[in-house]
Amino acid sequence: MRKLSKYQEVVAYLKTGIETGKFPTGSRLPSIRQLSQDFQCSKDTIQRALLDLKHAQYLYAKPQSGYYVLEQGQHQDLEIEVTDEHASAYDDFRLCVNETLIGRENYLFNYYDNQEGLDDLRNLFINSFLSKPFIASLTN
Repeated sequence: MRKLSKYQEVVAYLKTGIETGKFPTGSRLPSIRQLSQDFQCSKDTIQRALLDLKHAQYLYAKPQSGYYVLEQGQHQDLEIEVTDEHASAYDDFRLCVNETLIGRENYLFNYYDNQEGLDDLRNLFINSFLSKPFIASLTN
């Protein structure tokens, strides 16, 4: 059996820890320095593993604070039904909003343990786009 690289070991350790609950949702992961000492590898190796897990939506970063565990599971898409020739603009906007909000529902609209605002924001977008004409054009 092929031995895992340090990078693969770090990714597997963190992913398993998140999936098994060793690192619960919202918890801060050990620092890059601590992980590099634990795995006896460079900080760059740890940083690469953390960035890959961030892009895979396991983690999020807080500047000057560290990496935190995202909620795992299904995320609800913003659904806007549009039936006209400008539908691709709506699809691009929907994709942008979804990519911004996905995995962040539990900390973007929170004040400590009081979650508010996400449903209101979704309803505002849906009502705005369904009740008003929306036209965009490119300008130089």
